[in-house]
Amino acid sequence: MNTYHGKKTHSCHKCGYSSFKASYLKAHMLVHSGVKPFVCKKCSFSCTQAGDLKKHMLNHSGEKPFSSQKFEFSCTTVSNLKKHTLIHSGQKLFNCTVCNFSCTPGDSLRTDMLTHLEEKPFSCKQCDFFCTTASCLKRHIKTHSGEKPFKV
Repeated sequence: MNTYHGKKTHSCHKCGYSSFKASYLKAHMLVHSGVKPFVCKKCSFSCTQAGDLKKHMLNHSGEKPFSSQKFEFSCTTVSNLKKHTLIHSGQKLFNCTVCNFSCTPGDSLRTDMLTHLEEKPFSCKQCDFFCTTASCLKRHIKTHSGEKPFKV
């Protein structure tokens, strides 16, 4: 009845999350405890939800169950398929409130906002270099190893 009437009777006292079922709240509480009972047997990944581990395992199997015949594209999650479809549509759903930047995937907007806030959350462990994205840090780390992947 609660589900039918939209009443979420189980609430988290730490963050306000609410659900229809006590079991959903119990699973949610793992987020606050730091306990991650679902562990990948192939790498160091761990998580609080069984479904998240199942999605993660697709990375190891190489299986890509979501595909588009129209764009000859396949991926591991339905959300990635939706993002990919948006790229072809030309729609730019995310707009920066500071500048006129707009984009399709939300990650690009986050990166744009970090530049406005002058936040650089990624840091090199070998020197005092800081940057806004993991890919930028990865590129920087290659300067320490001498690796030059883009040789002509």
